[in-house]
Amino acid sequence: MSAVYADNVYSNVAEKVRFLEGVSSKFFAEGNVVEHIKARETSVLIRRGTGDPHLADAVEGFVVDCNVLGVRHFKQDDYEVADFVLNKALAFTEGVHSDHGMFDSDTEEARRRLRALTLNNIGCMEKRRGRYAEALSCLEEAIHHEESINSVTASTSMNLCAVLTKLGQGREALVAAENAVKAAIRSQGTVDPAEHAQLLVVSLHNLGVTQEFSDDPEEARKALQTYTQALETSHRELGRNHPTTYSVEESLHRYKTVTVPTRGLHDHETSSIPSMPSIKRAPSHVTTPYATPQTASPYSVAPTPPAPYGRMHDLPAPPLTSKPSSRAPRTSASRRQRNSLRPDPPAGKPKVPSRRVSQQSHGYSKEVFTGSPKTRKAKSKLDGGYMA
Repeated sequence: MSAVYADNVYSNVAEKVRFLEGVSSKFFAEGNVVEHIKARETSVLIRRGTGDPHLADAVEGFVVDCNVLGVRHFKQDDYEVADFVLNKALAFTEGVHSDHGMFDSDTEEARRRLRALTLNNIGCMEKRRGRYAEALSCLEEAIHHEESINSVTASTSMNLCAVLTKLGQGREALVAAENAVKAAIRSQGTVDPAEHAQLLVVSLHNLGVTQEFSDDPEEARKALQTYTQALETSHRELGRNHPTTYSVEESLHRYKTVTVPTRGLHDHETSSIPSMPSIKRAPSHVTTPYATPQTASPYSVAPTPPAPYGRMHDLPAPPLTSKPSSRAPRTSASRRQRNSLRPDPPAGKPKVPSRRVSQQSHGYSKEVFTGSPKTRKAKSKLDGGYMA
């Protein structure tokens, strides 16, 4: 409808595009994602037949926008909208000879990169819906496109590892996890240093988890070295208080205290490894990297760790920062015993007047008044205050 109105009102292509972009922004502000994408799609298609030199940039911006919105909506379990926008992105990244293709031979590398991104996100959506066969097909095609331009990403490989694990293909999952670590190492210098460090630690952690729960005992023994390397890297690059560091420490602790004795992995290199009496716990407000997935790209979805590791459980809250009182709590029995030892006041003399006393309770002080309500009120008036 917006396109028809634009054709009737505007004769100049640039004016039509500006009008449709304005309509698109209005729909987006109103929360109408479907109409927002339709208006943007129309504006790109109008440019297609005009030889616009900026067409490739417009197409890339549209595909990226579809991926951002698709990921956002399938994370909210709104699969209808997510399907719509991600399939729009998939149609726009078809080959040069396709009727829907928007790229030429000069932009083939950009097309494959964007198509791999879109397939990766569709694979994540299908995995979230429990459609593991469809997810595997999408992720394998995404890997194929990344390999064709020599740009395999760690996030796609880890997503593939997670799906293969769900399907019970442990050997293939190990290969995908190893490829993710290699991709993370290769990404050094091409991404932000902080992002590279996070990606490397997460990929090493993912490999350790895959090895730990492998059916092959020899692979399970390799998990110790992988976890140790991940922890050392996390300490050095991210810091000891980073949530990713807490996750790796938790996995290493579980491996030594649960997996090793349960599976009988004490021989070989694990025999001389001391037990870990305790590990640091993450504060309750810190989420672990698998509770809120981290991403190598702002538009791709990072993997969840393979089963049976599952999602990290909530870690206990830290101890109180204030120092509790060392005095033992007073009970009514001890108070009665203490009162029984006090001598009775002399006959005919008034009781002790009201006074202020300071009580400590859980690390802070407070003032309380003793005596009858009448004496408390009189005392507060003398102090310039007021007490009802």
